[in-house]
Amino acid sequence: MLTPDELSLLCQRLGLSSQAQELLMHIRSSSPSRRVGSGGKNIPVRYPSRKMGVVIQAESRTVEFAAVYLMEHDPHVLEFWDQPNPPMTLRYPVKQKNGYMRTIGILHTPDYFVIREHAANGLQEGKTELGWEEWKTEEELLRFESEQSHRYVRDEQGQWRCPPGEAVAAPLGFSYRVRSSAEIHETFQRNLRFLSYYLRQNSQYVAEDAKAEILALVKNEPGMRLATLLGHIQLATSDDIYTLLAQEALYIDVFASPLAEPQRVHIWSDENTARAWLAALTPSSHPHTILVEPGAPVVWDGKRCTILYQGQTTLTLLTESQQPVELVSFPFPGSCHSRKTDGTESTASRGEPESAGTRAHHTSRQDRFDGSQSSLQHHFARALRSTPCQLSHPSTHSA
Repeated sequence: MLTPDELSLLCQRLGLSSQAQELLMHIRSSSPSRRVGSGGKNIPVRYPSRKMGVVIQAESRTVEFAAVYLMEHDPHVLEFWDQPNPPMTLRYPVKQKNGYMRTIGILHTPDYFVIREHAANGLQEGKTELGWEEWKTEEELLRFESEQSHRYVRDEQGQWRCPPGEAVAAPLGFSYRVRSSAEIHETFQRNLRFLSYYLRQNSQYVAEDAKAEILALVKNEPGMRLATLLGHIQLATSDDIYTLLAQEALYIDVFASPLAEPQRVHIWSDENTARAWLAALTPSSHPHTILVEPGAPVVWDGKRCTILYQGQTTLTLLTESQQPVELVSFPFPGSCHSRKTDGTESTASRGEPESAGTRAHHTSRQDRFDGSQSSLQHHFARALRSTPCQLSHPSTHSA
């Protein structure tokens, strides 16, 4: 969230009118205009947001909840408010049964009001956008289109838009964006549905001994399969594992494999460890350098290993099955060097903005959640720029 000073500077930089500033203050300081409830096939979710310090509502655990989770972990999203108050009036023509068009007006509350930074792109400077976002299933949007309603239409680029919403937002210097379920990664959506019970407000408590057992197993075998972890726990339960995943005390790539298939899911203690292992498993097409020190991940003969010990003429590796392997004729030939690695990247080195600092506290906003800013700001970084050193060729024998 933004501090009052940061918000004031932002309003000045964007040249927002006094009317727009008053509306923005009202949205940020008011309770949601309505409490979402279950209707039809929707299952609402109440998510305790660390970024916002409040409980954020999602009308369904599929589309809207996916939007909430993405915004929570997107470092470019500074704030997002659910069911922003006050509602707006949308006026647009609809086709009647008699074939004539008639303009109607409806009271409408968009899903979220978002303050989002857009990174610089080429010659274009980065900018900050404030506005409403409405999330719909692709099927709903297509139904509106088939009914020849002008509420939601597609532009020449195929992007869904809401002309009556834009008509309300534009004079204020705000935006109105229509977001479709077609934008959401299928595996990511499946995993959110799986974890929705554990991500809810007042989720269950994990006992310290159970948590310690799970973390020890994962740290001892980075990247172990979830199915293996489930088979090894004695004090902990599967619910404990999924709760720790929801609390981000453990890390998985939510885009890679569905949690419902635990034999396909790899699990790590944190994102940096995952990046190191994934980089070590990525085939290299050019010379690469690594840091040769105990604990560094490498690939030997197509298998993941950890450097256990470095001698003057030998290097001892530890396999995933905890078997030591000694490499002789050290140092490595060819492209592997011993002084440097790019197998992991720090947040700062990626040039991604840090999360905002301590933000304003609005006492009139209900359902406060006392939590610190999530450390997992780059949960959805998909491209690993680094590649591993593939160890090869020196003679080996089991230690």
